[in-house]
Amino acid sequence: MKNVDKNKLENSKIVQILQSLSLAEQKQLKQYLGSKWAVSNKKLLPLYQAIIKYQPDFDSPKLTKIRLYRSLYPNKKYNDKVQRNLLSELVQTIQDFLVHQRLRKDKNLQQKLLVQEWLERHQIVFFEQTIDKAIAQLEAIELKDATIHRDLYDYYMLWYHHPNLQYRLKMGGDLLHKAAENLMYNFSMNFAPIVNERKERQTILKTENYDLQKDIEMLKWLSQKYPSKNLQLYLERIDTKEQNPKARFYYLIQVFEKIEQELSNKDRKIHFMSLLNDGVKLYLSKQISIDSILELYKKGLTKKYLLHYNRLSGRSFTNIVTLADIAQDFDLTKEMISTYSAYLASNIQAEALAWARGHLAYYQNKFEETVDILNSQDFQDMTFNIQSRILLLQSNFERFWQNEDNFLYFQNYTYAFEKYISRNASLTESRKKSYTLLIQFLRQWATAVFEKNKGKQKKLKEELEKIEQIQARAWLKRIVNR
Repeated sequence: MKNVDKNKLENSKIVQILQSLSLAEQKQLKQYLGSKWAVSNKKLLPLYQAIIKYQPDFDSPKLTKIRLYRSLYPNKKYNDKVQRNLLSELVQTIQDFLVHQRLRKDKNLQQKLLVQEWLERHQIVFFEQTIDKAIAQLEAIELKDATIHRDLYDYYMLWYHHPNLQYRLKMGGDLLHKAAENLMYNFSMNFAPIVNERKERQTILKTENYDLQKDIEMLKWLSQKYPSKNLQLYLERIDTKEQNPKARFYYLIQVFEKIEQELSNKDRKIHFMSLLNDGVKLYLSKQISIDSILELYKKGLTKKYLLHYNRLSGRSFTNIVTLADIAQDFDLTKEMISTYSAYLASNIQAEALAWARGHLAYYQNKFEETVDILNSQDFQDMTFNIQSRILLLQSNFERFWQNEDNFLYFQNYTYAFEKYISRNASLTESRKKSYTLLIQFLRQWATAVFEKNKGKQKKLKEELEKIEQIQARAWLKRIVNR
């Protein structure tokens, strides 16, 4: 088992939290830690400043608990308990800061809390003024999502339970009607995606069984009583009579585009991601073209449907770059590198950029450049680590293909990669098998080519068709059919 140096902060909770902060948030956190009203412990700000200077990787050998303690207490003997307590307090304070930031951004949450405060303090006039304003603002929103309906339900029920009994008797019926209506809209908008997930899971996981027909009948009833475009689109997806996956996909795109502007932004994103997942499955099964799936990804970028809390996932980034390079849409890849990489989480940006540049160079047949780019980056994220190693495997094979003098280097790389895979505890056995089969097959193929053994090459071609779970099968087929 790997020994862990408990004196180091690398990969600690405080480091992981700090890596998630943007530069603007780091600046705001510094101000927060320095404010007397928010933080009473004066040691937290200098502790934070001593740690943050080691960003973005926080892997310096100088970043240790002992060094941090000495920077705070230069004339005292190291006390591990005191240092651990300080770090725990800093973590808790940063968590408080994040909650504070969330509250500052969420005006509706501020209103809800304020309404409760006025009610609990028996400031009825202020309570009425605040809740009136909050309801008016939410009702004015034309395209309401489930969250807005839930908030309206909460407000109408608070109104109904007004401290003045006479008011409740006079206005209660209308308030209850509005509360019930918003509750049912909220329920239908939350129940529909659950039914959709049940259907997907029942299709994929044969062990799960749901009474989908009963669920669908419930959704139909809800759509009649509480009609919404969001629910309509879910019903089209769940209850469509079209069985052909490709025809169903294009039909759902048409329905989505027809009512897209009548959905809330949140619901647009949810339905777009469902369509994108459908499209990826169809592309992988060769039922739609690479241009079709790329167009969908481009729409997701343009309309920001792919951004969640203003972040682009590493998976979306790698999928788009991979598809763009295969399609030789190098301008899109360059745009991903120059523009959209800024939306990635800060702790993977450098690795994502290095991988994307290496991937672009590979598809431009600049194999030496690919190797140089990838070897210059220390990949810590497991996804980019594995993908970069596979790209290096492919690049080193291409270098051998161009010049047989590189055979020994390629062969040594395959053995090193295979050993890395076998010792990697974070990989599942199925993934280990998939990667190992790729490495072993490519090594055998390169050996057969190097030895000019046509019989062995023919045998390997035939074996490739029979091997299951091998990684990069399509690429290997192109290699053996050159």
